[in-house]
Amino acid sequence: MRFLHPFVVAAVSIAAAALASVVGNDYYLRIGFMMCVYYLCAAGMNVLVGYAGQKSLGQAGLFAAGAYGAALLSTSFDLNAWLALAAAAVIAGLCGVLIAWPSLRVRGPYLAMVTLAFGIVVEKLVSEWTDVFGGAEGIYNIKPLSLAGIPFSNLQWVWFGIALAAVIHLLLRNLLCGRFGRAFLSLQADEIAAESVGVSVYRYKILAFVIAAVTCGIAGAMVAQQNQYLNSDFISFQLSIFILLLVLFGGSGSLYGPLIGAVSLTLIDAMLARWPAIQHFAYGGLLLFALYAMPNGVAGLFGGFFARRSADGAEPAVKQPAVTLAAREIDHSRSLLEVASLSKNFGGVRPANDVTFRLQSGHVHALIGPNGAGKSTMINMISGVLTPSSGRIAFLGNEIGGLESHGICRLGVGRTFQNLRLFASLSVLENVLLGQHCRMKNGFWASLFRRHVGKKKRLMHELSPFFLHLVYASWRRCRPEVCRMAFNGVLNLPGRSQPSRNFCCLTSQQLGSTRKKRLSWASSSSTSASWASPS
Repeated sequence: MRFLHPFVVAAVSIAAAALASVVGNDYYLRIGFMMCVYYLCAAGMNVLVGYAGQKSLGQAGLFAAGAYGAALLSTSFDLNAWLALAAAAVIAGLCGVLIAWPSLRVRGPYLAMVTLAFGIVVEKLVSEWTDVFGGAEGIYNIKPLSLAGIPFSNLQWVWFGIALAAVIHLLLRNLLCGRFGRAFLSLQADEIAAESVGVSVYRYKILAFVIAAVTCGIAGAMVAQQNQYLNSDFISFQLSIFILLLVLFGGSGSLYGPLIGAVSLTLIDAMLARWPAIQHFAYGGLLLFALYAMPNGVAGLFGGFFARRSADGAEPAVKQPAVTLAAREIDHSRSLLEVASLSKNFGGVRPANDVTFRLQSGHVHALIGPNGAGKSTMINMISGVLTPSSGRIAFLGNEIGGLESHGICRLGVGRTFQNLRLFASLSVLENVLLGQHCRMKNGFWASLFRRHVGKKKRLMHELSPFFLHLVYASWRRCRPEVCRMAFNGVLNLPGRSQPSRNFCCLTSQQLGSTRKKRLSWASSSSTSASWASPS
């Protein structure tokens, strides 16, 4: 079905274009065009809200960046309309970076307030700075898209909107049904755990903002070029709410949610156009209804129905035989981790004080001590969750003290947590695959255009025995996190006793013959701790 999807999208797009050809009424063609425009806005917003979990109320400002960018470039600089459309996407993307860079230092409702402030500033800017943006009078004679010097007709604008929406859908599907989609969903579930498996939280949040900005900017440029006129009335806070409502009503986190929201709400908006005062109440009521009655949107209702139907007819899983993993080539004389004079202060409390030890490759070590001795603090410092107050940490000869968690993970240090941090929105297999995030080499463009399919097939073929052993063995619920950690690299730091015992069995298969070396804590009465090795 994955390979048939592009053909299905092409067939649906051709059918929609044929339907638009039959409709001769310009009013209905305008509604079809706005469906495409709102889908572009909602598709990018879905990446930001539905996948990355970042709330934004400033999409009207990004819409204005694309619209006024295309308008000014084509009128003041006499730029070709097609080049102006491409430049509008770049301008909106840069505005997305400018919003994301300071905004992502805050979270939750504070992030929504910062983006709301951006939208309000842009709205006031285009209204009051009349010398540049024209204010309420607006900008006239904007160049429309054309072929062979002939401007697009209303029907051709609908055709272009359908084609562009289909391309955006396929590109975002390529991006989200893989490495980047898992990374975005991990941000929404648990940022600390996402960092521990190699996901750069800050970078991926900025990427989500840029994707939402680019699609919204393209939509704004299309509106400006199709109307050949633009004024400040196009930009309002109501537009930001409407774009957010498209995603929440259709289904956030679903590839088809933006399409459902764009089609249904554009029709509702057209029906309520003769009663402008009622529109605000209708949008507010639909938003409350979507949040409380349909938290996963219309797409979630249908998705839950089909999931129950498939679960009722599913066959019981067949238990697979255990798989023996190949041994790894390890240089046992090599120093794996060196910690020297490491300390951590929390005000007057010092849970780790002048700790020094050295770990060697090919061994399984245990960190033992009473509550409050500093075990979790030590693992947090090694894995980058906490920054040491003093001392040195070297992994394979590289200084890692003070590095961010995702950078340390890329070097080959994996960990679990004392309280399980599984990503509930991901399947067991996707949780484990996320442990390979920083080992997969496909970047943004390769994922966007699906250039890594061959490499992905080879990887899945090589790792399929490991997956079968994971899915079908009778493991308790903590073990997917252990496998995610083991999937990462060279040094693995279990954060609790039970995963540690399970992990010893796993590493004994991967590393061949290993011998256990127990390391214990010596805790003083002043809550400080040092590392000691028994004879």
